[in-house]
Parts: sequence; C-alpha cells; structure tokens
Amino acid sequence: MGADTSRLTRRRWWITAGVGALVVAGTLAGIWGLVGDGPDGGICPAVLPAPPGCADRLPAAVTWTAVLLVAYGAVLVLTARARRRLVAAGAGLLLLGVLAVVAYRSTLWAGAVG
Repeated sequence: MGADTSRLTRRRWWITAGVGALVVAGTLAGIWGLVGDGPDGGICPAVLPAPPGCADRLPAAVTWTAVLLVAYGAVLVLTARARRRLVAAGAGLLLLGVLAVVAYRSTLWAGAVG
C-alpha cells in the first residue's frame, strides 16, 4: 500500500506541475506578446530608447513575470510538502489562475491613459 500511495502522490504532483506550467507559460506568452505590440499594431523594435507606446508595458511585464514564477515555485513546494496534497494542489492552481488573469489584465492596461 505504501508504494501505491507514493506513486499516486508523485502522479498528482506531476499533474499539478504540468497544469501550473501550462497556466504560467500561457500567461507569460500573453504578457510578453502585449509588450511587443507597437502603437500602430506593428512590432516594437528592440532599440533604446523605445519608441512612444512600446515601453509602457515593460515594467508591468517584468514584475508579473517574477510574481508568477515565484508563485509557481511556491505551489510546487507546498504541494510536495503539504499533508493534504490534493487540497494544496487545488488551492495552488486556483491561485495561479487568479494571478494569471490579474497579470494579463494589469499588463494590458499598463500605461493606458484615461
């Protein structure tokens, strides 16, 4: 019974890690896609100083990237160490989902005037 429980625990951890990675990767792709959008619908060039409309979202994207990666790491550690791993995994994935929506929306509206 001990080996079956251990195998099930590892499987749940890998499922949590996989779903969390998809959420974080999708959110980061969306956030950094917003950063690359130019003011006229084109792609922002990689030059310094950035043209008007290209640099507004960069600080928000960097901040949310760090927040999401730290939260993802915390979810993995807590899921591995918690006594009630299923509850920890569910709560952690819910937290990542909420952070993903907030991160995307705040990056979308970063630098918006009016």
